[in-house]
Parts: sequence; C-alpha cells; structure tokens
Amino acid sequence: MPMLTRPTLVRNLTIQGEIKMNINIKNLNSYDNIGAKRDKIQHGFYKEIAIIDGNNGAPCRFRFYNTGQTIHCIAWLSGRDAHGSGYGKAGGYGYCKESAAMEDAILSSGVSMGERWGGVGDTKQREAAFSIAKKLTGKRKLALHTAHA
Repeated sequence: MPMLTRPTLVRNLTIQGEIKMNINIKNLNSYDNIGAKRDKIQHGFYKEIAIIDGNNGAPCRFRFYNTGQTIHCIAWLSGRDAHGSGYGKAGGYGYCKESAAMEDAILSSGVSMGERWGGVGDTKQREAAFSIAKKLTGKRKLALHTAHA
C-alpha cells in the first residue's frame, strides 16, 4: 500500500519564476482507448501525483511505474464537462524520464499545451498538473498529493 503524505494547499497555480501554461482540453479522449497499454501495467508502481479539489475529488491523477530503464506514466483526467486518460513512457538517460513520460501521457489523453516541458524535472510536472486541474474544474484552490510506494 502506498505511503500517504500530507496534502499541500496551493493558493496560486503559478510557481515562482515559471510561466503559466496554456492548456486546451477540447480534444480530451473520453476513455476511448480502454484496453490500451496503460491498462496492462501491473508491476513497478512507485509514485502517484494527484491534484485534489475542495470536494475531495481528484481531477488529475498520474501514476508512475518503473520497468527496468523505462518509466511509464498513466494519466486520468476528469472534470465537469470532460474526462479522459492517457499513457506515456520514456527511456534512455540524460534527462528526467518521469516528466517526459508524464508529458507524453498528457498529450496522448488529448490535452494540448502551449509549451513543451518533458524531461526538465518535477517543478514543471506540478505546474502542468495544477494547470490542467484548474482548466478541468474552474477552481483555484487545489491541493497536491504525492504518494510513494
């Protein structure tokens, strides 16, 4: 069972020194690809990032799996009028595979972003998750929850 950490309330979705992301959720894929690779990963879970709104809902949830040298990310996104999911992976070396896999999962879910940020680290991961959750829910007060296996 994953170890839970205390959620952190975030009042402002922009991170100091970072540019706010331009997010478009119009093409969210509505779970059309059930049975895809993301539904078959069972081993290697090590981390989950979730954005929680005030109603105890989680508009954004990202799970990470490590299978050798490849990092897999599965994204589940849900809001008032849109929902979807995506799968991404990254391998190799010399960059942040976790953020690259997360960006790939977000893009495969149908979300488009104004900038490319995969491979640059966890600050951009958090910024993207908050920006997507804000776009999905319209809420500004959101909490970040990270669980590690």
